[in-house]
Amino acid sequence: MKVSALITAAIATLATAAPQAQAAQQAEQVQQAEQGQQAAQWWGCKPATYKCTWNKKGWEVCNTSGYWEYAGTCGAGRCYYYPPTKSPYCK
Repeated sequence: MKVSALITAAIATLATAAPQAQAAQQAEQVQQAEQGQQAAQWWGCKPATYKCTWNKKGWEVCNTSGYWEYAGTCGAGRCYYYPPTKSPYCK
């Protein structure tokens, strides 16, 4: 009788721990997403957007953390921003 009570208690503990762990994981994911949005607002950078570098010799892409990263060079050409597609191009 005591063994079955112990097993029942163990199963109940596992059953309540799993949703709590999942809720904690979801809360952490939400917090990380909010931090990324705050970084994007702070730096004015929306993930998956592009811009020309300051010297027009290449382009940058906004990473998922909201920071600009160097993405490529225009070689001998210059980078221009094309508003209709919201992307840079080399010419």
